[in-house]
Amino acid sequence: MIGYTHQWSEKFRSTATFGYVNLQNEQAQDPAAYNKTYYGSGNLMWQLRKRLSVGLECLYGYKEEKSGDHGTSGGFKRA
Repeated sequence: MIGYTHQWSEKFRSTATFGYVNLQNEQAQDPAAYNKTYYGSGNLMWQLRKRLSVGLECLYGYKEEKSGDHGTSGGFKRA
């Protein structure tokens, strides 16, 4: 996993992350066993006060099982 935070100004910052996992499954494992995943995120945060931040974040995820079945997830959420 890797991440980077950039301070745009005193009040705005962004963070981007990326993660990757790839497992070597054993033959005896169930076909639904976890095999591979990708994960990414990016956000823009606004520092309203010293201890209060608000922002938007976009997330993306991909998961693959030993059997080859896979799926994705992603979207926006308020932080």
